[in-house]
Amino acid sequence: MKFIKFFAVIIISSITCLPAYSQEPNKVQTKSTPATGDLKVIMNGLLDDTKLLTEGIFLEDFAQIEQAANNIANHPMIKMESKKKILATLGEEMSLFKGFDAKVHNASLEIAKSATNKDLVSVVSIYYQMIDGCFSCHNKYKNKISKLLQDNN
Repeated sequence: MKFIKFFAVIIISSITCLPAYSQEPNKVQTKSTPATGDLKVIMNGLLDDTKLLTEGIFLEDFAQIEQAANNIANHPMIKMESKKKILATLGEEMSLFKGFDAKVHNASLEIAKSATNKDLVSVVSIYYQMIDGCFSCHNKYKNKISKLLQDNN
């Protein structure tokens, strides 16, 4: 079942990446993002980088895979005022929330390392772990945190 879900994610992700490929093939995108920012902006940046990573996997473009994975690992931090609101809301669950972030961060670093070694099998295996971290966090916290930050703006 996990295998089927993995390929469903890959197929869906590839559909979103194909237009980007047809416009500018093999172009590695780098970002100049602020050190801290709005959570929605950060999440949209992570989505863009995940699309770029997925495209790199399909194209077997290791430079693109490495750059996208590094972008994910080094994403901007959320603003302190938003962090405080999230901490107050999640309380004891904050360690689980941070654990999901750590899973995505560590997996993206491993993906970058595997891309440096041109090990596509490892990249894809770790990609699945990274996506699992994303989905797990979104499944548990997206609605709660979105509403929290929306209500306080």
